[in-house]
Amino acid sequence: MKKILNWKLGLALIIFLAAFLRLWKLGNVPSGIPDDEAYYVYNAYSIWYTGKDILGNFLPLSFNSHSSMSPVVIYVTAPFVGIMGLSAFSGRLPAALASIGSVFLLFLLVKNIFKDKRIALFSSLLFAISPWALQIGRGAILDTDFALFFLLLGIYVFIARIDSRKFLWSLIPFAIAFYSYHATKVFFVFLIPVLIFFFREKLLIRKKETAFFLIGCLLLIISFLFIIKTQKVTRQDNVFLLNGPAATTQVNWERQYNTAPWILRVIFSNKPLYYLKAIRENYLKAFSPEFLFLSGEGGTPSQIVNIYYRGELYIIELPLLLLGIYTLFKNKDKFSRNFLVTLLLISALPSTFTLDRNFVNRDIMMLPILLIIVACGLTYLLERVALYKKIYRYIFISVFVLIYLFLFIGYLYQYYYRWTVYGSEAWGTSSKELVEFVSKVKGEYENVYISNSYRNFLMQYAVFEKIDPRIVQKAWNTNPIKIYNITMLLECLNNGVGIVKDFIPPKTLYIYSASDCKYSSSTPTARIIDKGELLHVIWDIYENK
Repeated sequence: MKKILNWKLGLALIIFLAAFLRLWKLGNVPSGIPDDEAYYVYNAYSIWYTGKDILGNFLPLSFNSHSSMSPVVIYVTAPFVGIMGLSAFSGRLPAALASIGSVFLLFLLVKNIFKDKRIALFSSLLFAISPWALQIGRGAILDTDFALFFLLLGIYVFIARIDSRKFLWSLIPFAIAFYSYHATKVFFVFLIPVLIFFFREKLLIRKKETAFFLIGCLLLIISFLFIIKTQKVTRQDNVFLLNGPAATTQVNWERQYNTAPWILRVIFSNKPLYYLKAIRENYLKAFSPEFLFLSGEGGTPSQIVNIYYRGELYIIELPLLLLGIYTLFKNKDKFSRNFLVTLLLISALPSTFTLDRNFVNRDIMMLPILLIIVACGLTYLLERVALYKKIYRYIFISVFVLIYLFLFIGYLYQYYYRWTVYGSEAWGTSSKELVEFVSKVKGEYENVYISNSYRNFLMQYAVFEKIDPRIVQKAWNTNPIKIYNITMLLECLNNGVGIVKDFIPPKTLYIYSASDCKYSSSTPTARIIDKGELLHVIWDIYENK
């Protein structure tokens, strides 16, 4: 009884920690709302109040107002923003709750696979404090959390109920995961054969249920193909295998700037080799130490899902990962080892076939599997340390915990105090400041013009000002977009040249993009700048009262 209470208490504390880390200052940090998040949240708001998306489509299964967005996030978020009110907090809360739920599901799944509560608890704890999990668990790319949660739920239900016909219930979370995030579809296509192969003996006993399961999976894929045909899903453009022109351009360039005989150019510069090279690079980079432990996806400091100069896992988890791999292959339980390793190998496939990769989101299923292996290494390490004298054991564990705490607190320090400054523009902080400014002064002018804004700023304004969705739906397809006395333009007034005061009428507020509108001899009344780069002016504001 005491052991049961101990692991239950440990799990409860881990879930509490996960909840605190994901909910604390959720509406304020990150400070703004990036465009992707704004489209998700406001579409949910529109669905709740009108049953239509912002394009006016009634209960669609694909949302194409920004880029093609999966429906699950929007429909789940709708009651939150509808009942709690439209805000960054209410919009992010469902994704945060899904991330918290994943902590619990990971415990159940690992306990079921390894029959070891220690590995299960360590896996949950590592997920609760993981930089990778926290980055996506606090908003912006809302669909990733839902996909991960329902994939874990589907795998758990399948494995836990494989001895009875109840494993068919796994089709429900699998279907929800499938429609939560486009990358999930790639993983799902490979996951089902893996599950069938590893549990084939038990499935053959229930041939009728197995047939229903396979038919259900096939219908799921067919349904998406139907939606692609009827509702204009657009994200397939990111799949380089479907982007023939890019491959043709690269192959032609390689053949043109070449001194080899033509036959050699044909053999070594062609589309199949181009695709194989891209697949190899994308796949291996997902497992690279640079991505996992050093700099994540890299790029500029203004990343939404990536903290600059920080890997997706703590550096101390590198030796634990290697130790975990050693432990898995040393373990006599070959089934658990082979199943886990196979899941890891297919988890990096969603970004393998895309142009822009985006490992953090598309390869999200790598995270729980990597952490399970790390937990295996941690469990083995503590078992070995337990053989030492008590004083050495206490010293080692104390140093180990202090290092982990230092890395964990260092991540929180960077997330809450540094990244909110240098990464603020990635989160649309300037857009939020502009909305606040316009809302405050718009009553003083007959007209307010905002250049180079159009639909993205419309979403920002609609979210922060809680604009009636019917107004947004009506304004969506107009050019320029006008709400009240605010006009949102695709371009700069007067083609971005001249002196502003010469063409701005009285009682007009003109806000223009400092980088796109190159007016001469025009001193702005005010400016909105990038907090991370003080010399980078985002918006110039010119008042003619």
